[in-house]
Amino acid sequence: MAVNGTVASSTPAVTVDNLFSNETFYVTNVTQPFTTTSSVTRREFNPNPAASFFFFSLSIIGTLGNLLLILAFVLTKKLRSSLSAFITSMAVSDLIFAALYDSLSAHELSAGGWVFQPELCKGLGIITVLSGSHSLISSALVALNRYTLVTKTSTVYRMFFSPVKTTIMIVMAWTISFLMVTPAAFFGFGAFGYNVATNTCDFVVSDPSTYVYFFTFPGALVVVSNFVCITCYFRIFMTVRKSAKKSKPNQQPKMTLIVPLKVVKETQHMFIIYISFLSTTAPYSLLYAADNGMDDIPSTAFVVAAIIYACNSSLNPIIHTWKNRDYRRAFRAFLCCRKRRNTALQVVPV
Repeated sequence: MAVNGTVASSTPAVTVDNLFSNETFYVTNVTQPFTTTSSVTRREFNPNPAASFFFFSLSIIGTLGNLLLILAFVLTKKLRSSLSAFITSMAVSDLIFAALYDSLSAHELSAGGWVFQPELCKGLGIITVLSGSHSLISSALVALNRYTLVTKTSTVYRMFFSPVKTTIMIVMAWTISFLMVTPAAFFGFGAFGYNVATNTCDFVVSDPSTYVYFFTFPGALVVVSNFVCITCYFRIFMTVRKSAKKSKPNQQPKMTLIVPLKVVKETQHMFIIYISFLSTTAPYSLLYAADNGMDDIPSTAFVVAAIIYACNSSLNPIIHTWKNRDYRRAFRAFLCCRKRRNTALQVVPV
């Protein structure tokens, strides 16, 4: 009996904390600098079926739509251009965001809590910044592409946007996007993880360095990319305006650059994509800039802004289908399972 008593006295009492040690670990480890799960706090909240429905719908639309964009570029010879390569690169980024972030956010909001590993929650935060950064850089590259095509000669355009140089630009865009997440992901300058304001996984607003990080690295990228886009599209507008005046039938022909109507329509199409990106991402960024702790402004506003932000990855396929006849024909060929006349559909052997 003495032995049993000794054993019993040395055995720790069974408590709720011991039974659910995995749950309390996320909270207690917040103050420990060596842990890798400090950026995730396990919280339970009332399920939000409305927000979950929106994220789920955006996930379905964004996943299927961006898959079609990628397939259209791979299988349709007529879409093999520098512009379509940039669009496809953006589609890959949007596909990752829609398939992972939107779907898991929908599950989290319907379940009333994060039920997966904390590392996955941190990964969703990385995807958010990675996708946004890549969209910014790609928008700037598209603007430069359109600017060169409209304002320069075809020889200059082919020199700067050859297949090889276009590929290098896309690789550099992804490289810079990955570099954007490294300070918070690996060096502790900012933190990705559970956001208590939106009940989703993007970044930890309780960490003071997160606010500084967002308006230092991604913030600088926002300023530079938007400056490039605004400057290029303004110059394009002025060039097209002059071209329209010079091409009037009553005027004498001069040695001026006449912009083809198809190029003008493609440029308008990509300008709409750029405006769509600004319109969907700005509300969330502005709210965070106004309330760095996300505790003064009602959380509902942040949830709505997060849904609007997620719309960006799903709107692009819709806009491409609406504004580009070549994409419409390619999509119709896929969905109808037959080749249409003049689609220039060519399957590339694997």
